[in-house]
Amino acid sequence: MSEREIGFAVVGLGMGAGHARDIYDLEGARLVAVCDLDEERLKAVGSKFKAKRYKSFARMLANPDVEVVSIALPSGMHAKFGIRAARAGKHVVIEKPIDVKLRAIDRLIAEARKANVKLGAVFQSRYSPLNRRIKEVIDSGRMGKLYGIHADLHWWREQSYYGDEKHGLWKGTWAMDGGGSLANQGIHTLDLVQWLAGPAKSVFAYMDIFAHQIETEDKCSAVLRFENGAIGTINTTTACWPGGGDTLTIYGENGTIATGKKRDTIEIWKFRDDPEGKEEQEIKSMYGPVDDGEKRVNTDPRATSLHGHQPIMADMIEAIRQDRDPFITGESARRPVEIMTAIYKSARTGREVKLPL
Repeated sequence: MSEREIGFAVVGLGMGAGHARDIYDLEGARLVAVCDLDEERLKAVGSKFKAKRYKSFARMLANPDVEVVSIALPSGMHAKFGIRAARAGKHVVIEKPIDVKLRAIDRLIAEARKANVKLGAVFQSRYSPLNRRIKEVIDSGRMGKLYGIHADLHWWREQSYYGDEKHGLWKGTWAMDGGGSLANQGIHTLDLVQWLAGPAKSVFAYMDIFAHQIETEDKCSAVLRFENGAIGTINTTTACWPGGGDTLTIYGENGTIATGKKRDTIEIWKFRDDPEGKEEQEIKSMYGPVDDGEKRVNTDPRATSLHGHQPIMADMIEAIRQDRDPFITGESARRPVEIMTAIYKSARTGREVKLPL
């Protein structure tokens, strides 16, 4: 007999429309309800995915069929609504970042622990088969002493991206977005850097506004010193017209890895213990760049048929069934926000900021 389906609800149907779709298509999950104040969004998503529609978050929480709440509201509301869900006895999955303030995150973690519910976060880059392979190589010690890890995210966003009167001008604000190109677009990249390289012990940063009318930055550059001695950099922007992709380069005493501008592609995979390049060719056959329109059959055993937010939701289902922590816990999701907070503090003060805060 197959295990019972887990009931999900989604609140916030801008980004959350994608959550609803991925849950609806996921084996083992049942999309029970969706919630939003925008009646047009609510009707469209609820009807498409056959979910009960709520304008009231409290009424949705009262539905006993809802076991997990996926929160995709503006970032500055994440912890507040996560706490309400936890107090109602619901497990919680929260979009990145888990919140924009560390104190709010700490309260959320405490409330989830007190209510004995699971708290997971959306950092899907950690589920990428290529990134998992990179993580395994670093953690195995095969790369030797890590020297550098450098991430660049060069994107473009039109002014219209930052919001409209109907849904609120929350993007690019300190209160609701927590920052600009780093807090919104670059937080996945920052999370990946700290997940791969380990804890950072200090940062120094610059930020500025170049191409948009927003409170926060549309370009940020930071230097990070890690506890393992490595030096890293992260550059994020939404002012790079028409957009230049994002890349990651990691090197140490025994090898170099570099990803391509197209996500989940590899440009360099060189190791001293692979002098003939056999492993390099294998990796490139799975993750090397391909021409537009060309399809590749990925033979990496880490690859799955899950897409979008499905790995996060599938992990939450298994965490509930096995009574274990989610793969990305609240404590783990707090770390990139702490580094982000330190980067912004450094950019404001012109000084190096030590971690932990």
